[in-house]
Amino acid sequence: MIDVKKTDIPAPPSVIVSLKAGFDAVASNIFVIILPVLLDLLYWLGPRLSLQNIFTKIQPELQQILIEGGRSFGEMPDMMKVYEAMFTQVNLWWALHTTPIGIFSLLAGNSYRNIAGQGDLENMSLNPFGQQLIWQIPDSSDVLSSPFIYSFSMIFLLIILLMVVGWILGGLYFRWVASVVIDESQGQLLNHSRAIVQAVLFSVIWTFVFLAVGIPGLLVLGSILAFNAVVAQVLFFIVAFLSMWVLVPVFFSFHGIFVTRQNALVSIWNGFRMARFTMPNSSLFVISVFLMSFGLNYLWSIPSAASWAALIGILGHAFVVTALLAASFIFYRDSMVWIQVMLDRFKSNPVIGKQDLK
Repeated sequence: MIDVKKTDIPAPPSVIVSLKAGFDAVASNIFVIILPVLLDLLYWLGPRLSLQNIFTKIQPELQQILIEGGRSFGEMPDMMKVYEAMFTQVNLWWALHTTPIGIFSLLAGNSYRNIAGQGDLENMSLNPFGQQLIWQIPDSSDVLSSPFIYSFSMIFLLIILLMVVGWILGGLYFRWVASVVIDESQGQLLNHSRAIVQAVLFSVIWTFVFLAVGIPGLLVLGSILAFNAVVAQVLFFIVAFLSMWVLVPVFFSFHGIFVTRQNALVSIWNGFRMARFTMPNSSLFVISVFLMSFGLNYLWSIPSAASWAALIGILGHAFVVTALLAASFIFYRDSMVWIQVMLDRFKSNPVIGKQDLK
């Protein structure tokens, strides 16, 4: 009978140790927070890229489309007020804030909540210098017979362009953060061009996946909601519960690109593999990251945008989210090492390996 000593079994990576190491690494290399700071400064002090002129141009055609779609003429004034508020407050620079690979932003997240009716719309356009400068996107030309089609085509292409720029900057930002926790002298770090290519490829893959799954899912949920709201709510909660099992693998799906120089597809596969072997530690790590990030965001958002105190929130948010990203790279790196050690043990001695993996 083989006696397996607990001291012979390596402990899985510690969540607390990884978080502490991430904060220490960023504190020692504080300049890695500069990209999140600059993006929030653009949203705060820079000009807003507004769609108000476009809305004014397309409003008559938009009303006609809504009336033909079954809306009554009496509903138009209230609906136009809603659309006008949305087009006026939208800042197309927000498209630079991409996910899952992208530069983190405090103000972009707050703005999304404000547009959804959960915040102060008037406060969005203020900064310490007064009212935020507004850049209007040129309205549609008369080349096409439909200003509506022309305008939305132009907006769509502009959003795609800004998203690609966001992915590129995100790839450089993630690579920079990875450089503070990975030994570059050993040739383990991606070069900048490969980091950009793989970040864009990874983002395109997940965008198509989300569209392929999300759009049909929303259509099915909407159809069920039209017949029975209770069944739709139950189905929504079931899907939300099941998605928690996918959240952890998705969270770690890009880490292989920056930690172990994998291509996008291999990185996604290893993210799922890593999560499967390291549960529940990986789940605890992801929950800790989300709680710290979203919880502290409310603290950073307390100062008014019209006050210079908001700069403290921007700096605090940039430091925390960058430290959490660095901690996730450390946790992923140590987890992959731990998985390889356990697999090697299993191959060399199946009995011990089975004991270790329990």
